[in-house]
Amino acid sequence: RTHSWTYAWNSMDIELDEMSLFLNKLEISKNSVVFIFDSKNEIVAYPDPEISLVVKDEQGAFRSVRVEELGVDPVTVAFREYVSTGKSKSVVETGGKRYFSSFTPFPESFLVSWKVGMVVQAEDYVGGAKMLMAQSMAICLIILCLAVLIAVLVSRSITGPIRILAEETRKIKDFHLDDRIEVDSRI
Repeated sequence: RTHSWTYAWNSMDIELDEMSLFLNKLEISKNSVVFIFDSKNEIVAYPDPEISLVVKDEQGAFRSVRVEELGVDPVTVAFREYVSTGKSKSVVETGGKRYFSSFTPFPESFLVSWKVGMVVQAEDYVGGAKMLMAQSMAICLIILCLAVLIAVLVSRSITGPIRILAEETRKIKDFHLDDRIEVDSRI
């Protein structure tokens, strides 16, 4: 980063770059973004060091970038949904992908009106479940095929001797008594 701001409160200094590094190390999921913003919707900490968090305003003074100015589409869409509905949790869609979002205020004991925003691609959570369902379906299909095969073999072992006996009874009906009947069956 090109800046190193410090936020002081309650006799404690926090280096904002350190918070951003902390957020960068969080591993919520493969496609997740966690960020902190203040009551003016300005970014306090963001995990991507490539994104500039400082911009010049109309008077030429420097200020923090606002959430909607980040240029990260899932974050922007989720934040707009949060602002328009006031719901702390929502599901949004952008770029053909669904995202879960959550916005949670810091505890009152922190004496700042910061919020933590989290945007996670839905596939990160339901993708594993979809894979497990596909594996379960494949296993069930294999078991079903084996059950059908066993049922066919068992039914043939039962019906085979019955067919032989039925053929022999037809021969008896036609008075063909020369052949000897040999049926190998437990029934």
